[in-house]
Amino acid sequence: MDGLSVLSVAASVAQFIEFGSSLVSKSQEIYDSANGALAQNVESAAAAQRLLELTKGLKNIRIPRDGTRSPHVEATTISAGDLRWLYGRFWGTFDAAGQAED
Repeated sequence: MDGLSVLSVAASVAQFIEFGSSLVSKSQEIYDSANGALAQNVESAAAAQRLLELTKGLKNIRIPRDGTRSPHVEATTISAGDLRWLYGRFWGTFDAAGQAED
């Protein structure tokens, strides 16, 4: 075998070992968790639920023509803390996905 073939086989073996260890690690994390899910999946589901609640609230807002504020607006306002959490939680995911496409 020439050197390039050996390097290709070694890279494939390393990639297979990395995948296998990741699979075992995630399986162990799921097995050890109280709810049978990865912490990342639980956090994502909670964020999706929160966004769903916010969008449902936004659909019900009726803005009066006289310029007064509706009481529904106060209940559906997204706090700066929510926005910071969403940015921190999802920006890395979106950024990594964008880099993977390049």
